[in-house]
Amino acid sequence: MISEEEKCHTGLRSNFEMALADVFAFEDGRTVFATEIIIGPNYIPPCDCELLIGETPVARFRLGEMLPLNKTEQKLRSVSTTDPVDVPMVRRSQDQCKVRFFGRQAATLMDSRRRQ
Repeated sequence: MISEEEKCHTGLRSNFEMALADVFAFEDGRTVFATEIIIGPNYIPPCDCELLIGETPVARFRLGEMLPLNKTEQKLRSVSTTDPVDVPMVRRSQDQCKVRFFGRQAATLMDSRRRQ
């Protein structure tokens, strides 16, 4: 779990949740997620995240730097990880996948959204 100190160090002071638009696996071991931000800031710094299929967490990994995407795709953001990701599983469930911040505040935010 990412600590309050780590969140301040990375600049992440709020939660985020992103819908998955596409996923790419590269030979160098990186996995890149093209996402649309549902909740949170426009820029996501390196942080610990979890991958959900529907509402079920299926993986945890560390996101690296956010990557720039084509300016014509204003809604999309791209984030990457070098942690292992089961890309075939993600592709099979892509329309149900989300990436969100994994930490103490993430659970609180998601629980409050479900009550509304």
